[in-house]
Amino acid sequence: MAKDLQSTPDTLSAGTPPAAAEPSNTIAAAAAARLLPLEGGANFRDLGGLLTESGQTVKRGRLYRSSELTGLTAGDLASLESLGLEVLFDLRADPERLKRPSQWPDTAVGELLWRNYPLSGADLRAIVADPSVTAARLGAGMRELYLQLPYEQADSIRTIFELLGHGRTPMLFYCAAGKDRTGAVAALVLDALGVPRSEIYDDYELTNHNIEIIRSRFMKSRDRGGVDDAVWEPLIRADRACLAAMFHALEHQHGSVQQFLTEHLGLSTATLAAVRHELLSQH
Repeated sequence: MAKDLQSTPDTLSAGTPPAAAEPSNTIAAAAAARLLPLEGGANFRDLGGLLTESGQTVKRGRLYRSSELTGLTAGDLASLESLGLEVLFDLRADPERLKRPSQWPDTAVGELLWRNYPLSGADLRAIVADPSVTAARLGAGMRELYLQLPYEQADSIRTIFELLGHGRTPMLFYCAAGKDRTGAVAALVLDALGVPRSEIYDDYELTNHNIEIIRSRFMKSRDRGGVDDAVWEPLIRADRACLAAMFHALEHQHGSVQQFLTEHLGLSTATLAAVRHELLSQH
């Protein structure tokens, strides 16, 4: 369905937010405080601490996002185990999970969940495999991907919301780099909580604090066929314009993000209220 919405440049540009302003030292420090440094992992952070438009605060220690749980050290595993995670949701497709299995201590109480599906658009396989690929084509491919992600990941998004509504926290959800699938899910949850879009975009671009690790992992995992390294930047870097295109497409197709959640995903208003109760501080 979303593929029909990306037919004109105007559709994308209408959802593009202003360029991010340089963060103040206070904002940067607050953002950095939500990042959990790992020796062998990357892009792990707490979604707590963000303010909603109604003045409530997303509770800390309830919802986390990350890149894949591979290459972790014993210290990393101990740090994650100390969080007391009840649910870990792997958003990756079957080949990704089988090739790079998640690491999680047998002694941990957290339940590791995933959805079986054979292929994810987040791999951008056809574009990446093209030896004549350009940065411009990758950029366009990333924007198109974000129009598809809410539908590709619909079953996972629905399940995550339902688990949150049933109080299954602390929860961690993650994908390969913790950027695209994870970024889309995080954005939809934060939007449902009433976090302003500007804050959602800022959180999304926190991924770029881990850009060197993500870039290194990507370069090692792909046969780049002699393509200049700079060509891959639109795929590697988190660009708020992609997330803005997603929001704009959902609003164009469904009227609002709330209606996408209730009408397309079938989430009840009671479930969304329960998610807000679980994750927001009360007045």
